[in-house]
Amino acid sequence: MTGSGSSRIAAYKLGFDFIGCEIDKEYFDKSCERFRRECLNEVQDRNGNILKQYTIFE
Repeated sequence: MTGSGSSRIAAYKLGFDFIGCEIDKEYFDKSCERFRRECLNEVQDRNGNILKQYTIFE
């Protein structure tokens, strides 16, 4: 599912608000996962818990 959430990520990184809609729950879930990973440095573990990733510089 490449491209999932690309417009939302671009808007976030450029400082814009974003409103979108998706009729397919699978695509929506994947785009939310990608957004959290790329913009908020968060990942979800197998139990559904959201974990924050930190770099050595944080």
